[in-house]
Amino acid sequence: MRISDFDKTVLAIHDGELQSFKDLLPQIKNRVGDLLVEAAGRAGAVGRKMTLEIVAYAPEFLSTAYTAASRKAEKIGQSRQYALLRLTLRG
Repeated sequence: MRISDFDKTVLAIHDGELQSFKDLLPQIKNRVGDLLVEAAGRAGAVGRKMTLEIVAYAPEFLSTAYTAASRKAEKIGQSRQYALLRLTLRG
């Protein structure tokens, strides 16, 4: 059984492993929108850093990914991530 790079990246998000996340991010080309939603759901400073990394890596997300990520960040009370994502969506 083999775990995909996408799944490894999601695990890094959930575990708060910022360096592993940064190492894996360039390998995820077609699902960065999904990663944005996952990172937006990660509480605290690590989640904010991961969110910023994704936005810097692939700023051309579809608005649906931003909207879903913003809703997730808002739902868990991460106002900074929510504000960041809303500004990015408008900008």
